[in-house]
Amino acid sequence: MRAHGVGRVVYQASAMNPAPGQPLPPHLRLLRPLVSRMVDTRGIWADHAAVIAYLGEAADDLAWTVTRAGRLGTGPSRGALVASESPGSAVRYVDLARFSLETVRSDRHVRACPYLRYA
Repeated sequence: MRAHGVGRVVYQASAMNPAPGQPLPPHLRLLRPLVSRMVDTRGIWADHAAVIAYLGEAADDLAWTVTRAGRLGTGPSRGALVASESPGSAVRYVDLARFSLETVRSDRHVRACPYLRYA
């Protein structure tokens, strides 16, 4: 990214991944092993954790944001997403795309890992 002059990054992780230096909320800590048994998500969560750690430790020169949505689903828009301190419900891909584009075009949520929820 640096070699190509990229200065703004928005990465989509899972609500099951904690932000750097923060624990998962208690209900997600309980839910995580259950979800992992139903669907093998360990590799996905490990990949997200590696990206989040890299951004937090080695990307001070980039304006990065890691969005953390709950379940993703198809269908028509349900409205605007907002950054939140706590996890929200399932979000639609179309709404996530809109939030990501708005975020990458702005200076909001820089070096942050907000959960997403509907306004």
